[in-house]
Amino acid sequence: ICDLLDNDKQLILSGSDVAGNGVYGVSNTTTLSGTGGKLDIRKGQVLETEKAYFGNTSGTLYMSPGTLYYIPKGSTDTTAAKTDLIPRMTGGTSTYILNGGTIELAGGSAGNFSQLLRADDANYDYHNITFSGSNTLGTNFKFISDQTTITDSLYITGTAIVDCRNSAGQAASFVGNGGLIMDGGRLRIKKLNAANPELDGINEDYILTAGTVEFYGTEATQKQVVRGNYKSGTRVIEYYDLDINAAAANYSNADRGNVGMSSSFTLKGKMDVNAPAVFKMDVSDFIWKFSGNSTNNVNIKSGAGLMYGSPYGITTVALSGTGTEASSGSGDAPKGNIRTSIRTFDANASYGFVSTGNMISGSALPSTVKALYVFKDVAANRVTLTNSVRADSALRMYSGHIITGTNRVELGKDITDRGTLDYTTGYVVGNMRRWYDNTNSGIASGLYPLGEDSSNFIKNRKYLIEYSADPTGGYLDVNFNNADMGLAGLPITGIPAAGSCTNPFDVTSTEDQGYWIATPQTGTLSDGAYTLSITGESFTTITDMCQLTLLKRVGGGNWTAPVGSFHQQPSGTYLVPTVSRTLLTGFSNFGFGGGSPNPLPVELTSFTGTCNDGSVQINWSTASELNSKHFIVQRSEDGAHYTAVAVVLAAGFSNQPRNYSI
Repeated sequence: ICDLLDNDKQLILSGSDVAGNGVYGVSNTTTLSGTGGKLDIRKGQVLETEKAYFGNTSGTLYMSPGTLYYIPKGSTDTTAAKTDLIPRMTGGTSTYILNGGTIELAGGSAGNFSQLLRADDANYDYHNITFSGSNTLGTNFKFISDQTTITDSLYITGTAIVDCRNSAGQAASFVGNGGLIMDGGRLRIKKLNAANPELDGINEDYILTAGTVEFYGTEATQKQVVRGNYKSGTRVIEYYDLDINAAAANYSNADRGNVGMSSSFTLKGKMDVNAPAVFKMDVSDFIWKFSGNSTNNVNIKSGAGLMYGSPYGITTVALSGTGTEASSGSGDAPKGNIRTSIRTFDANASYGFVSTGNMISGSALPSTVKALYVFKDVAANRVTLTNSVRADSALRMYSGHIITGTNRVELGKDITDRGTLDYTTGYVVGNMRRWYDNTNSGIASGLYPLGEDSSNFIKNRKYLIEYSADPTGGYLDVNFNNADMGLAGLPITGIPAAGSCTNPFDVTSTEDQGYWIATPQTGTLSDGAYTLSITGESFTTITDMCQLTLLKRVGGGNWTAPVGSFHQQPSGTYLVPTVSRTLLTGFSNFGFGGGSPNPLPVELTSFTGTCNDGSVQINWSTASELNSKHFIVQRSEDGAHYTAVAVVLAAGFSNQPRNYSI
């Protein structure tokens, strides 16, 4: 029984004899009886030493409010610590009675660094636990035998490392109404899915003035969650340092990101996301700066990943350091997901777009990244690039569209590192660049998943190039131009039958909704033969798949069926047709050409011309119109070369007779 004058007084179990045994008759072999034996600390502090301590015993422990039980004796390593649980009283025949007090695991010298807290959520509910002393990351640590309930506070100080895992290496947690206090040390968290730390902070606040909270151990399909608030959601946690680690990167489509957030939190120091870990922030997840601190930094390191979903993306800040504090709530939205004073995003990290809603990439997205991911929750969501971006190793499009505007998305960095496309759905609306150096086949190496924004609906404008002969290596830029192809060079006669299409045909019409522009790096890609396939979703006027072909022109010249290339049977459907040619060489413009069954989106019932005092009156009528845009009236002096004289708007959609004239 320890019942001193007050709780500041100490009972030190150390002695002055040569062996260092305690003068109170306590040594490293002292035990407590299993039949009523106990250490009862009623008032004051009981300080064991590394040689004078209560050994493994079946006795029990009583503690009163304000008292301290200090235990510096540990083990040489974690293996030895597994059989030396602390406190060393098992409470086997008489359970612990802890009305308050603090138990401190203070191992900090050679042979004592490793300590294992006795924990069984059903039998050992602690008021206050302190981990002090010292540990070395990667060498030794203090840990818990099972889930541990803390009523008041968990305090980590010095250079103590507390690993939330049991003796079998499995994840374990501190739970309960207590809070977390750190002025040093490291708390390592391995548990999956639940928001951690799991302490609810009801009876004590989270007070983190130093130290590091680390998340670690997730594999390629596993997820951890950083807790953002406590005290039933009324307080925001102010972390000092956060360390995000993982065993393997989680870019899985089901639950992407190794570590996510339960809600927004404040950062006082720095957060390092280390390779290969992936940190995920949804649309309403913010990392705020700490008031008065201009050095807080979110650091996405080389080989790591960041997935984010704010409508404003991730942004840069002024050189003087201007973040946003938690008091702003969700306001000041243009600051984006990360609102610390400093934001360091490595060019060799990977970045991706997640969550629901349209967004911009933000001014802080590096112009060069390792890989770029599109993971939007809704397939129709759009990501608009604030700047051009090059993905050196991979572009992975699983859900959602990229809108480049005047910018460009580039896959690969040179003829050696050409990058890979991992594609499920979504389109690039705008400009895209890829690299080529030898033969290739398929989506991964040759597809441009282009799209066209038409009345807020993005249509398929895919462009697939597959080299059958090695070119001189270089890049190829491709974009879709939604301008009328025109009729220059038409008619083109003698398009041969192909596949199950048994009749040759002449090209007498072109697509008025646009064509593809392919621009190679100067002096490259002109000598390799390739197969080209282009897709035109919702192109109008198509009624016969067998009378479609791929046309090419150079610059603003005539459309042609290139000599030496071979027309292939079209594939797909009337709604989403694809035309192809083999053994093409060189680049410029490419588009759809059609025969007589695919001329106009209208049913024309009459067309007349009447001479009237030196001029001509043109009249025509339609019985129906399907997605018609306009009529172009042309004239010719020789019956071979035509020029436009008028453009008349069409009805669009109509099943009633319509009359037109000029």
